[in-house]
Amino acid sequence: MESGSPLFMFLLLGLMMIILIVLPARRAKKAQQQLKERQETMVPGTKVMTNFGLFGTLDSLDREQNVAYLEIAPGTVVKVHLMTVTTIEESNKPAEESAAQTKPTLEGQVADDPAN
Repeated sequence: MESGSPLFMFLLLGLMMIILIVLPARRAKKAQQQLKERQETMVPGTKVMTNFGLFGTLDSLDREQNVAYLEIAPGTVVKVHLMTVTTIEESNKPAEESAAQTKPTLEGQVADDPAN
């Protein structure tokens, strides 16, 4: 039995190397660039989430030390590494819609006010 030519095997090995090494590296570099762009838009008062699921409001940040201070509850500020702050919370719901969602419902209809 004859195996394939050495040139074909070399080309196949090169193609596999591109697929397994180069393409994922490019994807990771692009994701890191997007994360940096998002972090540059963050200012104190921005609602954010860390990559480990901690929600809070950005109190202050020190880009030189890679530190962010998040207020997670009134008067409670935690110090986290800046690279863990990965998501900016977007609150696009109008106030009326969010208020309607907090009212009790019964079979899809807003229930009467229990205070009355």
